[in-house]
Amino acid sequence: MDFWSRIIGGTGSSPTKPRPTNTPAERLAAFKRTCNALQHIWRTSSPLASNKSAADYCRNCLQRLNSLLDEESKKTAPYSCLVYAASTQIYIIVTKLALCSQDSEVINEAARFFHILVDGEVEGVLDSKLFARSLIDLVKRTIGTKIITLSEQEEGDLVELLFGITTKIRLDAEMLPAWFYPSHSPETTERRATKDAEFAGATKRTDFPLFYLLIDYVHHDGRTGDFARTGLLYLTDTASKSKELERWMIESDLATLMASGLGALYSRLSRRLPSIMDREELPPILALSDHTSGSDDTGVPTENFRQDMDAFLSYLLFWQDTLNHCQSVEVKDTLLDHFQVLFLQQLLYPSLLESSDINGGSTASVVIYLYQILECLENPDLVGRILKYLLASKDQAIKRAEARKQRMSFSRRKSMDALTALEQARDNPSPDLFNLLDLVMMSLKSKHPQTVTAALKLVSVIQQRHHHYAWASFIHTREEDPNLPLRKLSELNAHLQGLMTLPLIILNDGRIDQSYSEILKDVLSSLETHGCSAQSAQKEILDGYQGKYMLILEDGVLMNQIEALLTSFFANDTMTNLALTEAIMCIASCRLTRLDGWLLPRPTQDGKPTITSILEGLIDQVRQWKHQTPGWDSLIASQKSNLNDQDIEDADTTSMPTSLRLSTDVGRSSPAPTPTRRSIEVSSQPATSRGRRSRRTVHSEGFGSIDGSVASSPSPMNYLQRRPHLDSPLRQSLFLPPSGSSPTSQATSRSASKTPDLLQTRLAIPTPYPVTAAHQSKSIFLDRALKDHDSVTSEDASASGIGTPSEQGSYDRVGERGDDNSMTTPSVSLGHVLVNAIILQEFILEIAAVVQLRACLWGEVEV
Repeated sequence: MDFWSRIIGGTGSSPTKPRPTNTPAERLAAFKRTCNALQHIWRTSSPLASNKSAADYCRNCLQRLNSLLDEESKKTAPYSCLVYAASTQIYIIVTKLALCSQDSEVINEAARFFHILVDGEVEGVLDSKLFARSLIDLVKRTIGTKIITLSEQEEGDLVELLFGITTKIRLDAEMLPAWFYPSHSPETTERRATKDAEFAGATKRTDFPLFYLLIDYVHHDGRTGDFARTGLLYLTDTASKSKELERWMIESDLATLMASGLGALYSRLSRRLPSIMDREELPPILALSDHTSGSDDTGVPTENFRQDMDAFLSYLLFWQDTLNHCQSVEVKDTLLDHFQVLFLQQLLYPSLLESSDINGGSTASVVIYLYQILECLENPDLVGRILKYLLASKDQAIKRAEARKQRMSFSRRKSMDALTALEQARDNPSPDLFNLLDLVMMSLKSKHPQTVTAALKLVSVIQQRHHHYAWASFIHTREEDPNLPLRKLSELNAHLQGLMTLPLIILNDGRIDQSYSEILKDVLSSLETHGCSAQSAQKEILDGYQGKYMLILEDGVLMNQIEALLTSFFANDTMTNLALTEAIMCIASCRLTRLDGWLLPRPTQDGKPTITSILEGLIDQVRQWKHQTPGWDSLIASQKSNLNDQDIEDADTTSMPTSLRLSTDVGRSSPAPTPTRRSIEVSSQPATSRGRRSRRTVHSEGFGSIDGSVASSPSPMNYLQRRPHLDSPLRQSLFLPPSGSSPTSQATSRSASKTPDLLQTRLAIPTPYPVTAAHQSKSIFLDRALKDHDSVTSEDASASGIGTPSEQGSYDRVGERGDDNSMTTPSVSLGHVLVNAIILQEFILEIAAVVQLRACLWGEVEV
């Protein structure tokens, strides 16, 4: 140190030694001495990478410069040190010394020096090409090479430096030319016009290095990824203020990089979901039933799966934020075109088409991935592209053809031509032959409960949040005459009276009124947050259906299959029943779809079963088992108490093990509450008496909010851990801690251990309730629910088998073959029946609630 001091100062005093700087003049003098020292090091010293003493001295000089600038920033003007640094362009020397040193500490001090200059906003810095080149060189040659090893924090500081520049550019687009300098050479133009390229757009990192440095980090987690994504959002927003930047974004490989990056992350997702946890760790609602995780061990590490899903959803949300904040229509359309061609057509749809359901294949996983995509997306353009393409909507093809006829820039037309050439060059399968509805129908008929549950979850999210994109193609509907007479009040009251009597047959514990009161609140929230409600729907969507109401047609294959699954309710897996009842409630929550004909019978309806008539048949099954089983009421009351106690205990639980949340949600596709475009659910509120959480909404900036400096990125795994669309305590119970970790679970285990043999008693599944025309007419007033229990002999019950609707609508006997190749009657355990009877009881109350609330809120009754 003394050697460098003598050479530089000549007096034996070090410029890095603190001296009194009480006045601006003293501070400036010290600043100049330190700058001179840095210049002398650059001119005279040997390479700093091999000269540790010189590197240490350089670091001390940079620390001194930063200290003086920090001290000056706390004083009033003038800021002479800052002006001196700008006028002498000392930042050029700082960059050169930092890169030559290959020392992380020197680089950190250099980055801090640039941070101070950027925040200082002194004239002649941010709009200087020399300053821009120096800063970009520092970052690019530091994080873009393996020679210098930086920590995650140090790497994040450099990306934050780039983010600071984008913030200034967004506020003042006039400084953009210093950072963005596109080339227009004939060679570049010819290259961009080539149609044989693998993608649309040309890579020109030298045109806009700031942009490419940020895009390299958009997939990172934590603050580094947040800064990169938000910085790119700012640059995208600036495109509306600069025609040159807008043209460059259209012609460059921005859209290609974003689409291919999303595809790469999707390709990393396993085609097998992680193994479901061991039975002793299952939530009580599954552990007490006949739920099985399947015999196939996927071998997928849960932590690896979580990380891959986290990265994919982060990038997907970045896509959404980019489109939300992009003010340039042509840039937005270019991004959407690439999203459709490079991701939807070439990756997402083929993965759905090529999935297999044999031996626990990939069908369940890809359906779950599509569910998660639609669950976390809210941007109408993205959702519209996905659903209209997968459902083979003719409207999309027509709109794309019309878009070509409209006036557009030359750059935009070139981009579309290149994409069209790429699309035609590859023989991709088309949804015209096998669309999303076909996949859902195939999945609902699967023998694997996981696949059936995944398909039901997909139906729920489409019906609850994106119904208007799949109006007629998903569930067959027709427009109803709005002048048709409404249901009379007396008839409505008769339906409600009958529905409210059915749960009493399962268990009359004196708490039905309390349970119904809580369910009314949940159903009201579901009605208000439905995609077709006035609170959440886009104005243009509601305007398009003003005064229109739809009837669900009787020949709809999806509704027929849902009714078939409901008919075999007690033979279904418990998770399937939770997803099934939620899917039905999501359909019933649509304001524009009438309940007549599918949930409630029409006066002139003959033969066609409805949800309420099927519920009657299920209650008849309960009557049979209740007649056969001594102590039914005490057994089901005990099971219900165990489940409800667990719900109440969970009211004070704000978090849960990640492994449990992942396996219960991904492996069994637990649903999520529907957020509006401007709100998210906050789970810090106290729960109600039955374990439901009160809802309140807060403005959700998300990462990359243009209205803030930089918003923290919400973990995409939150989208995997959301509550169900309908806040049922039974559906929420899938989110509870492992059974071995709570006193309530231990109590449940002790209670079950008292009667293990009894709960494992096998019960035959009766033939589904025969819905005849005569029975249908009686179902209008649900008279059977008001009668005393029918006497059914055990011989009649054991002689019946499980029935599933055939394609012709009749019921076929389905059984299991024994060793002698004879048909045996399928059966379930008493514990399984009790748990699903509890689910059925709550579902009937939900049906009653939605009928009552729709009549009160939407006037679906003639007063």
